[in-house]
Amino acid sequence: MTLSYVLAEDAAQQQTFNPMMLVLLALFAVMIFMMFRNRKKATAAAEERKNQLVPGAEVMTTAGIYGTVLSVDTENNRLVLEVAPGNAITFDGRAVAQIVSSPAAIVADSPADAAAALSSEADEADRQREQDGENGTDRNRD
Repeated sequence: MTLSYVLAEDAAQQQTFNPMMLVLLALFAVMIFMMFRNRKKATAAAEERKNQLVPGAEVMTTAGIYGTVLSVDTENNRLVLEVAPGNAITFDGRAVAQIVSSPAAIVADSPADAAAALSSEADEADRQREQDGENGTDRNRD
């Protein structure tokens, strides 16, 4: 075997077309496309959830605690949640796992104003339920 024979054999091996390489490159491109697409969807969902975090929204935290948002501090990424009448807890904004209900934003200057507005809404709902009970009507019936 001469050197020219070895070089010719090596060159012949390099020039062959490998269809498996094309399939692998296509799969790699699809995987990268899906990664970018999923990241974009997750970012959009996080932005939507952030926009729904307004005072008055009912949320569930990652710890399973249900509460009503009293105030939102976007600068420090903190929420003040009322978990029981008169009891408020401060949470990190990322601790919200699910938004149970998102009412129209209650414009308030302080958490106390927001709590007062929410309690007046709850009182109104209680009065309405009492009136329905006195009149013999039930809203849950079809």
